[in-house]
Amino acid sequence: MISLSAYAVAPVAGIGLRAILAEEAGFQVNGTFDSIETLEVNLRETPPNLLLLELSSALNLHDLERVASLNSQTATIAWFDIVSSEYLSQAMALGAKGALSRNSSVKTHIECLKAVADGY
Repeated sequence: MISLSAYAVAPVAGIGLRAILAEEAGFQVNGTFDSIETLEVNLRETPPNLLLLELSSALNLHDLERVASLNSQTATIAWFDIVSSEYLSQAMALGAKGALSRNSSVKTHIECLKAVADGY
């Protein structure tokens, strides 16, 4: 079972993610959060295998580094709409284990989540 928590600024993104993964065997969503503070509490209390972290103007690289370092067993995936390659490279250097465009298909989302959970 792959457990996942997600940080998404837009509530509908979190709701959509929950609905998609509810239909997919092998996933458990620990929670979707729209504030870094609430996410941090969840990561300390119930660390997931995966953290899907939406890159947005509300989240800076310091936040990403702090959240990614909370639990070494949780693999962070940078989830983005539009981001520069430099910003994405910095996110990977600070602890993100994968990158996923929010505009990707559902199939690509599932494949990415499974691949990162498997250590790729």
